[in-house]
Amino acid sequence: MPALLFDWNQASFNDNPNVPNCRNGVAGQTQGAIIANLIANGAIDFMNLNILFIFRDGHAIGNWHSNVAVNLPWAKHQAGVPDACNNLLRVNRITAHTANVDVEDFSAFSCKCTYLGSNPISRVLCVLLVIAIPNGCLRMQK
Repeated sequence: MPALLFDWNQASFNDNPNVPNCRNGVAGQTQGAIIANLIANGAIDFMNLNILFIFRDGHAIGNWHSNVAVNLPWAKHQAGVPDACNNLLRVNRITAHTANVDVEDFSAFSCKCTYLGSNPISRVLCVLLVIAIPNGCLRMQK
């Protein structure tokens, strides 16, 4: 089952000090709205941490991704506005009978794509992956 691993950028939801927790200062453009959209499209919020979202198969994650421009156009990259996440990684199981996974940047959403190894939050993300995929082994892909 593929998953999306979010490293949220809280600054993007506070870019207008007059309307806290809302992107572009618009009510409804929130991290919660993105999470609700993920769940409405079949994602499971692993341990309700709002970081790791697991999909039943590649088609489900692809359908969510394809509909971002329609359902969440404000969440995509905008010049002059902080991105909604610092990193967004797609995690794929390599084979059905192992816990090995492949990690790739999933850059079509609103984030700067940096390699997981250079990200200071990577230890936390790796711990979450170990919890979600016991005995997993990460093969990093730039």
